Amino acid sequence: MPLKGTRMSAATKAKISAARKGRKLSDEVRAKISAARKGRFTGELNSMFGRTHSDETKVKISAAHKGRKLSDEVRAKMSATHKGELNSMFGRTLSEETRAKISASKRAKAAAAREAHASAQFSAASPSDPRTAASSSRAVEPASVASAAASTREEWEDFFDFRRWEADATPNPFSSAITQQQHSQPPAPSGPRP
Repeated sequence: MPLKGTRMSAATKAKISAARKGRKLSDEVRAKISAARKGRFTGELNSMFGRTHSDETKVKISAAHKGRKLSDEVRAKMSATHKGELNSMFGRTLSEETRAKISASKRAKAAAAREAHASAQFSAASPSDPRTAASSSRAVEPASVASAAASTREEWEDFFDFRRWEADATPNPFSSAITQQQHSQPPAPSGPRP
């Protein structure tokens, strides 16, 4: 009975898994399997050729890998398979165009992160200020670097305008006392001094 298009039950999968546990293939058999599979899953033959994972699938994959820790032995094996001639970049260098693209991408990400960090710091700077408290409820992540810079600049201008209004509205007892003293004194006599 062909299995194409059918799904195995959990019990069948458990039986197959139990039967294969502890089974080790010889180097000769592994080499034959490797030679038979080479070139069969590249380009258009790959099942994911021209396709991308949906956001839902990406979230599921991320959740499945969260909290997973590899043992030191597994990490050492993975490291060994990417060293020297086994590395895909061994003996190769990136073109100037590719390097420029990578650099531009990293700079844009770093600038966006800096703007988001500055916006978050500003929101937490003065929680007693009603304008700042209102801005802290907004999302920290900006849609773009330009919009983040503009919103941060406007918030700072609003903040300083508010502080300037507070300073103007609050009377200074020292300045008012000096003003009263100046008004109470008689005017100085005009004309040449003796």
